[in-house]
Amino acid sequence: MKRLALFLLFLIVTSACKGSVSGGGRTYKIGFMICNSEKETKERFQPLMEYLKKETGYNFVLSAIDTVDFEERFKKEQYDFTHTNSILYIILNKEYGVNLLVSEKNGIYGSKTMGTIIVRKDSNINSIKDLKGKKMIFGPTFAPFGYVTQFDMMIRGGIDPYKDLKILYQPSHSFQHEKIIYGVWFGAYDAGTAPLLDLEEMQKEGKIKLDEDFKIIAKTDIHPYCTFGYRKGLPDDVVEKVKKALLKIDKNTTVEINGERINIFRASKIEGFEELADKDYDGLREILKRINFPPYQRY
Repeated sequence: MKRLALFLLFLIVTSACKGSVSGGGRTYKIGFMICNSEKETKERFQPLMEYLKKETGYNFVLSAIDTVDFEERFKKEQYDFTHTNSILYIILNKEYGVNLLVSEKNGIYGSKTMGTIIVRKDSNINSIKDLKGKKMIFGPTFAPFGYVTQFDMMIRGGIDPYKDLKILYQPSHSFQHEKIIYGVWFGAYDAGTAPLLDLEEMQKEGKIKLDEDFKIIAKTDIHPYCTFGYRKGLPDDVVEKVKKALLKIDKNTTVEINGERINIFRASKIEGFEELADKDYDGLREILKRINFPPYQRY
């Protein structure tokens, strides 16, 4: 009888443990590409982590990772979900089987945006060809709308940035896109590359007056930007729960943290999420192939 009681107790404990593993006790790691700085990225997206926990019953751990380190960190950490720009998504998709979850919406084009080349309003530069011999500031190398699409556009427009510019500069550390925009505004550079979305956000925040301060002399095509992905082999039910929670977010969605109710839109600087097809990224893939860029580089 005593043995039977012990056996029944074992079954109850085992069942409880299994329940905690398969239910709300599970923890998933999300790797966020650093947007402007590590601190800013964590502050922006921690409320989203709390919201996902509330909606799914899972726990989430946020890691903020520099763009150039993201691939190596993914190989090491095997993040369950990734939040990156579209170039990193394409690399992770091809090399590691990361799948598309949802795309972030923001700005006039929703989940997409375009790259621009900007000059001061009083500049005599009016076209790509006028950039020859000029000083120009670019975004980081893996930036789809601060480097990649503009580089491709300039090459096709007859200007090789590495041969035809007097200076090609890329800022380092935090808030790189803002440094570009201010660098042009204050006259340190003749022209610069900037995502339209960053120009929109800086104008919304009162930092610039786009039409008064700048001329946009060239625009790229529109392509997807910030993207949520998930690792190969993640259970379907987990993927669907997280996707459903992200797609549910609207301008009124809030989460309570330490007694304070926080609006997800305002905290994360997003306007929601939407589903895209992987083929929507094919235009960027073709650009990466043309400019011999990862993951399609030819040695």
